Amino acid sequence: FNQRGDKHPNWKGGITGKNTLIRGTMEYKLWRTSVFYRDNFQCIWCGSKEQIQADHIKPFAMFPELRFAIDNGRTLCRKCHLITPTWGKSAGAN
Repeated sequence: FNQRGDKHPNWKGGITGKNTLIRGTMEYKLWRTSVFYRDNFQCIWCGSKEQIQADHIKPFAMFPELRFAIDNGRTLCRKCHLITPTWGKSAGAN
């Protein structure tokens, strides 16, 4: 049977968040790539080139006006990203 949308037990009212949708846009992908280029494709904290991620210094959800500002981004490896105070937070999500 069909368990899509509001018929699925995990349905939460169509909240594929605006933030999730934005992260799939070309503008977001260009921001991410620009941050990586600027930081030489390596973690700015430990220098690793493994599992790099683009981190928003001021949180994506809380500062929508800074989402695509290159100077609000930094390249971190996953290990360093996990220890940032905002890792995994969704406070203020739109």
